[in-house]
Amino acid sequence: MRVRVYNKSTNAYFISEVYAIINTGYYEKYLVIENVDNIKNFRLVEYLDKSEGNLPVNINVISSNKVADSWISKKEHELKAISDRLDARDKNDSFYSYRGYDFILKQKDLLIALLKGEKVAYEALCGKEKEISTKLKGWNYVESEDDIQNLMKIFFGFHDSVLKFLNYISGSGKDKEGIKVTDNIRQLSMIFDSSWSDSIEIVFEGVLVLTLRPALDNYCSDLFSATIMLKDKTILFYDGEVNSESENYEGTWVKALEMRWRLV
Repeated sequence: MRVRVYNKSTNAYFISEVYAIINTGYYEKYLVIENVDNIKNFRLVEYLDKSEGNLPVNINVISSNKVADSWISKKEHELKAISDRLDARDKNDSFYSYRGYDFILKQKDLLIALLKGEKVAYEALCGKEKEISTKLKGWNYVESEDDIQNLMKIFFGFHDSVLKFLNYISGSGKDKEGIKVTDNIRQLSMIFDSSWSDSIEIVFEGVLVLTLRPALDNYCSDLFSATIMLKDKTILFYDGEVNSESENYEGTWVKALEMRWRLV
């Protein structure tokens, strides 16, 4: 699982894989890696910002791609060996639910330090193991200006291209128990055909804004150009030339937490 994390003390965002989710609901916390000046530390971040009355979130889930090593799930009675060592007079400091990697739970002393609000060095918890990555193979991820320029070069700046296909998946739906309203996927897929290149498939994860405006009846739907930009660890895509983020753009535009692409 990949997430965007808001650090209120620095008013900045960072991207991390999630190594564990502690507790649930109002008391939920995410174990993430924060990299500052190439020094990586684990820390627990509360899902909700309880200092604000409307309870904004500190964690935006980008994608929930599965990895080979599945998570384990433990309930309150299975966690007593750790929870009994905590001063949990406030439920916010308690430990009653665990979803995450098994190797984290086995290192009880380090986990207790994290639960007490301390940071733990990456090497202390993971040794020389590589960071876990849930990125999908065969895709190009847009995470830097160089990534943007590479895509624009390969697809000729979207010149003389057309949007052939668009599909949005929210995550909500109906099962045997009825309607489930979660919006926990928020994934957008788009395919563009071009006169200058092979077709391209683009997938946006964690969609925040989707505005679709087809061409008017007396206009052509082919693109002259497109704009892609990064801001606060989000990606913005416009089907025309834009100099800065514009919520009043009159064409099709997307704002999402992640963008990946491949030629098809």
